[in-house]
Amino acid sequence: MLIAFGAERIETSSWSSNYRGPLAIHAPKNLSLGGTKLCGEAPFRAALEAGGYQFCDAFKRNPFQLPLGVVVAVATVVDVQRIDASKVPGEPERSLGDDTSGDMRDGRLK
Repeated sequence: MLIAFGAERIETSSWSSNYRGPLAIHAPKNLSLGGTKLCGEAPFRAALEAGGYQFCDAFKRNPFQLPLGVVVAVATVVDVQRIDASKVPGEPERSLGDDTSGDMRDGRLK
């Protein structure tokens, strides 16, 4: 979703790919409890609110009423690079990215 409404321009994740070209970004069918919690935390909540999504406590499993189970954007993968100390992404990608594996990769999208 963050790429769909422009909060992120670079996807950071633990995966790599040789693929370059158009890429459909699909929202999950359901939000996990961890995903639901993450949406309410900084910096994700601020990014969602800036993108026009407002928190509604009545929707416990999807409090921002995010679209689920659909393609939310199409991006173009133009480059993928391994991130090291000399190539740490700037904000907001650093805070919004996934570095759970400790081997973050920088997927440049346009």
